[in-house]
Formats: sequence, C-alpha cells, structure tokens
Amino acid sequence: MKKTSIVVYKKFFFEFSILLMAISMPFWMFLNNISIGIALIATLVLVKPKKLIKNFITNKISISFFILYIIMILSLLYTENLSYGYKVLGRCSMFVLIPIIFAGVKEFINQRLFGLILKCYIIATALACLLCLSFAVIKTIEYGAVNPFDKSNGNFFSYFNLTAVLKTHPIYFGVNVVFSLSVLLHELVSSKSILNLSKKSLLIFISFFIIFIPLLNSFILLVSSFIIFSITIYNFFIRKRLQKTYLKVMGFVILLMIPVYFSTYFIAEKFKGIDLIEDITTRDYSGDKFTAIRARNAKIKSSIDLIKDHPLIGVGIGDGTHELIKYYSKNKFEHGVKRGYNSHNQFLTTFIYTGIFGFSILFFIFIFAFTFAIKKKNFYLLFFLIVSVLFFLTESVLERQKGIFIFLFFVSLLPLYESHLLEPKNKTK
Repeated sequence: MKKTSIVVYKKFFFEFSILLMAISMPFWMFLNNISIGIALIATLVLVKPKKLIKNFITNKISISFFILYIIMILSLLYTENLSYGYKVLGRCSMFVLIPIIFAGVKEFINQRLFGLILKCYIIATALACLLCLSFAVIKTIEYGAVNPFDKSNGNFFSYFNLTAVLKTHPIYFGVNVVFSLSVLLHELVSSKSILNLSKKSLLIFISFFIIFIPLLNSFILLVSSFIIFSITIYNFFIRKRLQKTYLKVMGFVILLMIPVYFSTYFIAEKFKGIDLIEDITTRDYSGDKFTAIRARNAKIKSSIDLIKDHPLIGVGIGDGTHELIKYYSKNKFEHGVKRGYNSHNQFLTTFIYTGIFGFSILFFIFIFAFTFAIKKKNFYLLFFLIVSVLFFLTESVLERQKGIFIFLFFVSLLPLYESHLLEPKNKTK
C-alpha cells in the first residue's frame, strides 16, 4: 500500500512539473526557467538513470541537439569573443536539458497527460493574450489615446506595445498563439478528442485567437495561419462532414481579421513603398530608408558572403554577429551596422556559427521531424514544424531563450503522440 502511494505521488509530482513548463511558456522567461529547473529535478529524481540514458540516446532528435551543442562548445576553440560565446552556451544548455526531461516524460506519457499538457498550454496562452489586452486598455486610459505617439507601431493594441507586459517579442509570443490555434482547429474536426473541450468552447478559443493574431502585426504569423487553415480544410473539411454552423462561424470570424488588421495599420505602413523586384534584386544597401524586404535582402546577402569565407567550421558562437557587421560594412549596409542586426534567419545564423557541420545537424532535425510527422500522420507535430520553419526563416530563433524553449519543448513532446505510447499503461485486454 505504501509503495503504491509513493508511486502515485511520484507520478503526480512529475506530471505537475511538465504541466508547469507548458503553463509558463507564454509568460515571462523567469517562470520558464523555474519550471525547467523543477522538471529537471523531478526527472533526475524519479526516473531510473539507465532508463533515462536509454530513452535519450535512442531519440534521434535528442542526440542531434546534443551533437549540435558539442559542436558549439568546440567552436570556442577558434572564436575570439569568449565572453559572448559562454553566454550563448549558457542559454543553449537547453539543447541538452529539455531532451533529458522528455526522455523521462516518455516513461509517464499517455493520452490523458498529452491532452492535458496541450490543454493547459492553450488556456495559458489565452490568459496571456487577455493580460496583454488588459494592459493595453490600462495604457490607453492612462494616455487618453490608443496611439499617443502617432507612430505606425505606437498603438497600444499592436506589435511591441501589445506584448510589452510579458517582456517578449510579439513574433515569439505569436508562435504560441498560432500553434494553439492549429491544435484547436485539429481538435474541432478530428474524430478523436484529446482536449476534452466542447465544440462551443473550441469555437470560442478559435475565434479569440483568430482575432488576436492580426494585432501582433506579423506577416509571417498571418502566412502561418493561412497555411494551417488550408491544410486543415484540405484534410478534414473536404473529406469529412462538418456541421455548416461551424463553417459559418469560422468564416465570420476570419472576416473579422480584416478590420482588426487595418485598425493597427502597422504592416500596411511597414510595406509602403515596396518595389518587390527592386528590393529583392538590388545590391545597393546604402542610405537610411529601408523597406522590410530590402533590409532582409541585405542581411541575407551579407550572411551568405560571410558563410562563403568560412564554410567549413564557421566563425564560432562568440563572433557571429561581430563578423556579420563587418560584412554589412563591406556591402555598405550602414543601417544594419548601426542596429547591430544578426542574420534574422536561424539556418544562416547556425551556418555562420558552426559551418556546414552545425547547419547539417539543424537541417537533419527538420527533415527527420517532417518525415516522422507525415509518416505517422502526426498533425500536431506537422503544424508546429510548419510554423517553426517560417519562424526560423525570418528570425534567429535559437538566439533567444524564449525561442529555444518553445522549439525544444514541442519538438521533444509532439513526436511522443503515437498510439502505442499513449495507451494507458494499466490497460488490460
């Protein structure tokens, strides 16, 4: 009896630590760090070392991140800015810590826990959105205007000002919103329910997130949402019957995105004056006025130039941005020099840091994960990877702890959604 009670308490503590990670994810980074620490302690205490090691080394994604981390450590041998290199290693320690935690999760995971993790995460994301909107209302009342600064990004209900209370970049926060939306959409049309939410509750959450996404003023988040909607419609709306009421509600809510989008007008302002062909093909990066596309063109061109000069092992994790700024100067991209931009592309950033070896590992992780998701028809993982690829192409995601946490958590959790792993372990025939 006592042994049974101990097992129950151990399982409860472990599940609590994992749920705490999911709940903390949309909120402040210090909460993320606390939750990771608690989950790591629970893993090391409650899971047998042999089983933990076995689960870790047999997981291709875990091993890949471990190898990438080793390559980053080795790059310190030829990097000059060691102090910054150690900072990079510090935040990238999650490359090892989070896979270790999920090597332990594999011993406890079942369909109930998997669904509970996603449910808590979605509710936490919705609460974080409400917190952002509440502070936007408070700021509007305080200043007596929605946009007292009269700037395209000065609206309290959009972009940086909207997520300022969480001290996080709107795009990083937006990944939580878009992925939550994708899970809810899949749940709405799937024959199997893991969230245990009513159809009305699902529609309320979906409607809320659809309306919130345009406020974040990110073209990539809008594109991600469109792709996920398209895949969902193709796979489910066409092949399965869905009540017309749901379709009508969804259509109405999507239409609401239009006035919300134009009320913020940041993206419209950001893309004013864009000559698509000229901005993509130009090699003249002089001057101070830049469209979004022209600035990204300059970053990509300078990053590729740097990679061409250091293709094998890169420049090391301490010197990436410093060396890139030199190439901004060579290309007369003084705007980038002043701002100290990184490449804003994680694939290029990894190549700059660790050369072809590190890039190959990161590329393999995505190829393997995509192949696995398609083969297993794991739509949770597939949707997350679609969002992540666009995220990685436009941001140096693994340069921020927030980005590392989001990506490592879900790329470790979602592959566990396999029927044979999610069957309750006490199930009898």
